[in-house]
Amino acid sequence: MGDSTMRQHHAMLTNRIVWQPRGTTEPARVTPLARLRECAAQISFVLSDTLTMQPLGRMNRGYPIRKVLARGQPAATRWQPAYDVAIVSAGSHVTNDTNFMCLLDYVATTVAAAFPQTKLLWKLQNPAGCSVNDQPLTSFPDEAFFDAQVPSSYNWPSFARRDQWARSAFRHNVRLPQIGGLVDFTPTNLRADAHISSPGSKGQPNMNRVSGSGRDCLHLCHAADGGPLGLGPQLLLHALETGQISFDLPPQLQGKVEFGSIQNSSTTSELLAKLGGVQAGTCTQAKLARLDTLLRD
Repeated sequence: MGDSTMRQHHAMLTNRIVWQPRGTTEPARVTPLARLRECAAQISFVLSDTLTMQPLGRMNRGYPIRKVLARGQPAATRWQPAYDVAIVSAGSHVTNDTNFMCLLDYVATTVAAAFPQTKLLWKLQNPAGCSVNDQPLTSFPDEAFFDAQVPSSYNWPSFARRDQWARSAFRHNVRLPQIGGLVDFTPTNLRADAHISSPGSKGQPNMNRVSGSGRDCLHLCHAADGGPLGLGPQLLLHALETGQISFDLPPQLQGKVEFGSIQNSSTTSELLAKLGGVQAGTCTQAKLARLDTLLRD
């Protein structure tokens, strides 16, 4: 669940499941491909730019996470069983850091507590920014890298620090049975050459009618071998096999948390206090309460 970058990951994951060759011991009446397609059909994508449909940023397309997990929206999914696992992400459409902190705390505490039978994972941000040649970066992008980019209204320079806050929030709440951990896409931050408008991707401009920009330096190309997007399913499987994330959740487990647990981290509370001159916790607490009240209906 998330924005258009999550849609790309969903497409890659389902295709990798369907077309990954493997043996089978199933009866002859069930072909391996049919079994793989059945598995892939259980994975769905729901568009949600800000996960809340509240004025946290740009566009706000899609559905609010609370109603999606409650199976109230989209209407076409109401007949389906509850989600066992939800991998969510947001960032490009959340316009400032204070709103992102509010959103992160809301997901990691309130949403997790409201749906104790759904394992909740957060995917870190996709890389952003185009390369100047057809080669990957040799070091992770920094402020100087983004200063040299065409200005974007999609918060690219904030991705690294927001990922750190996401790590803090989900690490702090990992004791909750609903929190499954983080899906870390950080290795792809070096692949600036793989964005649609980078020279490594043949550099074809893609006019964005919303921003007016002629360059797309956020979405990744689907190469014959999958490209950086093809690494996503591998990273997910590796994280599962090594115990970095978990999909397991005994249905009898219940969770109970309080608002604002992210402020229990001295690092994030100090950072939040510096954002817009607000006191740590005050703005977040009010926004979280407002979001929860609006989404109960």
